[in-house]
Parts: sequence; structure tokens; C-alpha cells
Amino acid sequence: MADEDKSGISGMASAFLERFKNKVKRSANKAIGRDVWHITKVRDEETILEEELREHKNKLVNMLNSLKEMEELYE
Repeated sequence: MADEDKSGISGMASAFLERFKNKVKRSANKAIGRDVWHITKVRDEETILEEELREHKNKLVNMLNSLKEMEELYE
């Protein structure tokens, strides 16, 4: 009977450890998913900002070129 108690306790311990391990895996996967989502969001925002910066730079370059042309006309 002592062997049956040991195997029962061992089985319960194994089941507990398996459930605990699965909970830890799920928590880790959720955390990783949140991190990946955040990194992706930040990269998307950086891309948008880079495009806007490029557009503004092009506008400024065009304005500068227009000013240079006007200056040449008045010389």
C-alpha cells in the first residue's frame, strides 16, 4: 500500500509540475507576443515619421530652389 501512495503522490506531483510548466509557457508566449507587437508598432511609427520627414525635406529643397531662381532673376 505504501508503494501505491508513493505512485499516487508522484503522479499528482508530475501533473502539478506539468500544469505549472504549461502556465509558465503561456505567460512567456503572451509576453513575447506583446513585445513583438510593440516592436512592430514602433517600427511602423518610425517608418511613417521617416516618410513625413522626407516629404518635408523635399518641400524645403523645392522652396530653396525656387528662392535661388528668384534671386537669379532679380540680379
